[in-house]
Amino acid sequence: MAEESPLFTVFTSAFNAERTLHRVYQSLRSQTLRSFEWVVVSDGSVDGTEGMVEEWQTIAPFPIRLERQAHSGTAASFNRAISIARGELFFQIDHDDGCKPHALRRLWKTWREIPEQARPGYAGMYVRSCDENGRPNGPGFGVPWRDATFHEQYYRFRAREDQRPCWATGIIRRFPAPILQDFSGWLPEGLTQARVGRFYRARWLNEDLYVYYQADHGRVSLQRNGSGSAHWPGLRAQYQDQLARDAQWLRYAPVQFYRRAAAYSRFSFRMGIGPAAQWREVGTPLGRALWLTALPVGLALNLMDQAQGR
Repeated sequence: MAEESPLFTVFTSAFNAERTLHRVYQSLRSQTLRSFEWVVVSDGSVDGTEGMVEEWQTIAPFPIRLERQAHSGTAASFNRAISIARGELFFQIDHDDGCKPHALRRLWKTWREIPEQARPGYAGMYVRSCDENGRPNGPGFGVPWRDATFHEQYYRFRAREDQRPCWATGIIRRFPAPILQDFSGWLPEGLTQARVGRFYRARWLNEDLYVYYQADHGRVSLQRNGSGSAHWPGLRAQYQDQLARDAQWLRYAPVQFYRRAAAYSRFSFRMGIGPAAQWREVGTPLGRALWLTALPVGLALNLMDQAQGR
């Protein structure tokens, strides 16, 4: 008899995550809904990550699948996980985070509350996050839930706090993360969320179900355009995508678009990509106009980076 497919695939990309991966494991052990599998992709870990997961495989009350790959980055891990996921829904938890005990049960209930005939038009759901002390990441958005595209929620309704997706597996499988040449670092999840959001809406829950750990110092640096150079290729790809495809939302967030246009030029120059190539990449008239106005700032930031040896 064929094994019944779980309702959820929970995915975690782990690169030398021995110190923090237990948070994900413990939060999954606490789930009140048990129909899920946990797919852990070890992205070239050389510490005790894989041995720890192998030990959990022998004692966990849920199936754990350990996939190994050479260090290739978060995008490659994500693509591998969606290609093998067996769950109807796909929920990613970072290797240093967790979720509340009722998170999966609440997500499944929300998914089933979307009318069946309308469900094919939904990519999934989003939930809010809180830190390990229960402090929400932001103020929320005033209603129990909202049906909207990614761009409506982010730009029109200005709900820009940390909101985590739970995807319909059959849909997200059609949107693999782009693989950047010679890059094995962090690719912003917002790049995939925007790509999906151009075709599908989602149900946004005004509930904090995802738990991140504020005590991890490395998390803060990713919130600024000036984050470390190791993240520049991923950020540049996200900003290029926004300029080329989403500039029609400029009127809702002019300052944000301007800053990201400047950051796109900055990172492009630091990676040896000149103005002519940037012009071609942006493509659309509105995106190019925005890029052109921010170009002097991008050049200035690039010169500052060079002066500081970055």
